[in-house]
Amino acid sequence: MNPPSHHNSTRQAASPWPARLVAGLLLILAGLPQLAVGEDADALPVLEVQRLDGSHQALSDGRGVVTVVVIWSPESLASRKSLGELQRFTARHPPGEINVIVAATQGDAAELREFASARKLDLPLSRVGVTNLGPFPEATLPHVLVIDRDGGLQAAHRGLFRLQTLERMVAPLQRP
Repeated sequence: MNPPSHHNSTRQAASPWPARLVAGLLLILAGLPQLAVGEDADALPVLEVQRLDGSHQALSDGRGVVTVVVIWSPESLASRKSLGELQRFTARHPPGEINVIVAATQGDAAELREFASARKLDLPLSRVGVTNLGPFPEATLPHVLVIDRDGGLQAAHRGLFRLQTLERMVAPLQRP
């Protein structure tokens, strides 16, 4: 049997880093909380966003109010189509009734302001900051999470949505 050539052993020594990277990412993803509808307040996912004015907002800041979180990307066609529906939803629910967090996965504050201005969007746009929600693949954006007043995840949706979808998700949590 011939010993491996220098070229092959060099490639073998250099190739394990992608495998280690994938293994590390799998370990990180395995440690993320499983988002199940009906979770209690102790299981509230971590989400902190940076508003376009530079201030920060955390999901935990919304305790006591129903919170709708929409994670989107300007690169996602479904996200762009859904933002008009979200605009209509926020117009129907005055501040204080439902807290809406609209967090982009891409773009800086200036780009997001320009995006909103060009589309005449009056939404509380922000950028995703700290989160343990895992990756946000463009194919599944937007992500919608509905958190109840006590901080429990009550509904989730991935992909294109309409006004009626949002209304159905929050209806059971609204006070009569």
